[in-house]
Amino acid sequence: MGRMQNNGVAPFLKWAGGKQRLLPQYTPFFPPKDVIGHYYEPFVGSGALFFHWQPRPSTLADRNAHLIELYRVVQQNVEALI
Repeated sequence: MGRMQNNGVAPFLKWAGGKQRLLPQYTPFFPPKDVIGHYYEPFVGSGALFFHWQPRPSTLADRNAHLIELYRVVQQNVEALI
């Protein structure tokens, strides 16, 4: 198993069930990024794992439509949010 690199990117919100504190325990179980063809995160929440690992290409999803809309605004027009 490979190790995830800490890229210094952290989630911009706190989320119930967030994995940020557990990253050191999860890291040894992740394969190298070049082994993953496409990363799918069905329950993104705060995105701690995604922001830490930053796999490309990626598809993020969550059942909470408001949360997904927030990510879209940040991705496409963060100035409107600020």
